[in-house]
Amino acid sequence: MQKQETLLDLNNIKLYGSESEKSDKTIDAIIKGIEHKDRFPTIPVLQLSENEYALTKEHKGHHRAVGHYIANQPLRVRITKPNNSTKKEKKNLIWIGDIILIDDNLLPFNYERRKFSKFYR
Repeated sequence: MQKQETLLDLNNIKLYGSESEKSDKTIDAIIKGIEHKDRFPTIPVLQLSENEYALTKEHKGHHRAVGHYIANQPLRVRITKPNNSTKKEKKNLIWIGDIILIDDNLLPFNYERRKFSKFYR
């Protein structure tokens, strides 16, 4: 059963992701949107414990989570309970504060992946 939308204070909880690197330009654009009071889509997160949550690749939202963390703003989420396989994968998760921002200029296929995203899933 899925819960209602809520705001996660990223200073008071631990949010983990499954991706270790994210585009710096995308994060910068998200931070600018946050500063302009844009409303971002809700991100589904898994509740691992009372103060631990996780994003997964299929849920997406890693860029938004890192952007909100850097901007020191709460993240709009929909909390779900993890299944047994998700709990086992916790050791492979990375805290969002440790996600590395990569220069887009160093990612030669980044534009093509975005342009033809349906072919790269």
